[in-house]
Amino acid sequence: MSGQSVRFDGTEKLLTTAGYMPSFTQHTGMCWVKLDGVAAYSSFFELRVTAGARHFIGATVDGVNLLVYNGIAETSGSVLPLRRWFHAAMVSLGSGTGDVLGYLDGRLDITANNTGGGVMGEIELGDSLDTVKVTGNLAGFKLFNVVLNGAQIYAEMHQLAPVLQSACVCFLPLSGPSWEVDQSGLSHLFAKTGTMRLGSGPPVPWIAQPTSRRYQKAVSPAGWGHLFDRTRNRLIYVPR
Repeated sequence: MSGQSVRFDGTEKLLTTAGYMPSFTQHTGMCWVKLDGVAAYSSFFELRVTAGARHFIGATVDGVNLLVYNGIAETSGSVLPLRRWFHAAMVSLGSGTGDVLGYLDGRLDITANNTGGGVMGEIELGDSLDTVKVTGNLAGFKLFNVVLNGAQIYAEMHQLAPVLQSACVCFLPLSGPSWEVDQSGLSHLFAKTGTMRLGSGPPVPWIAQPTSRRYQKAVSPAGWGHLFDRTRNRLIYVPR
């Protein structure tokens, strides 16, 4: 089930309002992203209570940098790569100063304020209120009802399936024959806008499988092999 993604061409989106949603001030969301060669203003995913209380993580108006929007203002971060996969994560710690964090490839990149509150009502992928649509590919969206730290985000980045399964309240793999089905067990129903198709996915396994040996092969998508370095607690990606 690994090795695929869903293509967004700037007109599509995925939206759900069903199922359990976590507190707007205590959650972590993440996904893999591959933007097209032409950068554009975009929202990779948005989490919201109402139109006025929402967060999204995406690309700035010129499409160059990582962006976190806290419902009122935008905060930009590092330059985003084009035409290659990267991992984006957004964390809400609370409702005060510096309580929204943006991660790029497992590293903290943005610290912003949190202006929202209440219980989250909607999840939207590939768009924000029909105005900030993605042109590119998304894979492995995960939402947790707890605050994940940097080490936990790094671990989640290295496999598509959730590592912290007990806290995952939405897992949309965007991979395999049932790519639009939430696999967290909470049965969120996503409505599709536009015609979406599958493409190649990020170079990470569905599930990493470390063992007592220092190096161990892991489940991998087509064209890639993986070795787990137990000493450094990380996966090494090796093209076949």
